[in-house]
Amino acid sequence: MDIEGHKNKDGGFDHDLFELQKDFILGFLMQFISEVSMPLGRFKNENQKNDVPDGLNIVPAKD
Repeated sequence: MDIEGHKNKDGGFDHDLFELQKDFILGFLMQFISEVSMPLGRFKNENQKNDVPDGLNIVPAKD
C-alpha cells in the first residue's frame, strides 16, 4: 500500500493515517489477509481466516 501526503509537521503520519494502518488494517483486516506491506511495516499472518464477512459498514466516529 502506498500512501502519499497525510504527514504531520514532524514528517510522520497524521493521526488518521496512523489509525487506519494500526487499527483498521492491523486490528481488523489483517485476520483476512496473509500479508500486507505498508509504510508502517510489512506484516505476515500465518492464521488467515477465510470466512470474510459479506459486507463492511463504516460509520462516522462520534466526537
